[in-house]
Amino acid sequence: MKKQHLLFALLFLMASALQLQAQKSFSSAIFQKHFLPSLAVEALPTAKLEGRWIRTHNEAAKDLLTYTRKKDNEMRWGNYLEFLPQNEVAKGYSAPCGNDTNIHRYSGSYKFQFNTIMIDLGPKGTLSYRIIEQTADQLVLQPLN
Repeated sequence: MKKQHLLFALLFLMASALQLQAQKSFSSAIFQKHFLPSLAVEALPTAKLEGRWIRTHNEAAKDLLTYTRKKDNEMRWGNYLEFLPQNEVAKGYSAPCGNDTNIHRYSGSYKFQFNTIMIDLGPKGTLSYRIIEQTADQLVLQPLN
């Protein structure tokens, strides 16, 4: 009788351990699938961001900000982010005629935290953007504030 109870207890413990291991693996897989991609984006080398990025219109992603990299000899106007050496940044608006009342340029600094760019423009405030996508010529950001 003792052997039967011992055998039953061992089977119960093994089944419980297997069930816990399966739950742990399942939970781990869900965590990795949904949370790690956003946390695992490493700090982007600033050299990849350096340059002027002009905001473009993207009808499909109205809640996102899409920027394309301005080429050296290209004349482009509008809202921009300009990433400079030493983690300096400029945010502004330019126009071809120079008469637009909204022309401005605010300077500040930026830093990365996970997949987020935080831009400090001093008295103009701090902006935070989640990096959704970055290629050599396109930068897609989601405003967080």
